[in-house]
Formats: sequence, structure tokens, C-alpha cells
Amino acid sequence: GRRVQVLLLDTRWFRSSLDVAPVREPGHGPYAPSDDATRTMLGDAQWTWLTESLRRPAQLRLLVSSIQLLPTGHGWECW
Repeated sequence: GRRVQVLLLDTRWFRSSLDVAPVREPGHGPYAPSDDATRTMLGDAQWTWLTESLRRPAQLRLLVSSIQLLPTGHGWECW
């Protein structure tokens, strides 16, 4: 048979704090981007779980996130 894997990410509980933008521009959210490589969206335990889960065989994978994956600098939550 076919194997479907659905992975639901928790992008709020274990993530690093967000930086608030010094000035909120019209049409943009309240957050500033960060280049800090030590920050995380998932936390160590969830990254480990995700890595191990992706090693399991599946014909179809659905990776679900509660926030946008490929935004273009709008100032809201994003990866």
C-alpha cells in the first residue's frame, strides 16, 4: 500500500522570541527580521523529531506549518 506522512509543526511553543520593529510601517507587521543563526522556530527536540520523521519511508509527505514559509519581508511571522 501507499504510505502518507503528515507532519504538523509547532512553530510557537519552542521558538525564539521575535524582534519588534523600531517603526511599524503601513501595510507591514510589527516584527523585524533577524539574521541571528542561533534562533530557532522549532527548538532542538522538535528539529530532532522532524529529522527522524523524514527518514521514515513515505510516498507522500505533507509538512504543515502555522506560519508562512516564503514571505517577502512583510513584517509578520515567517520562517
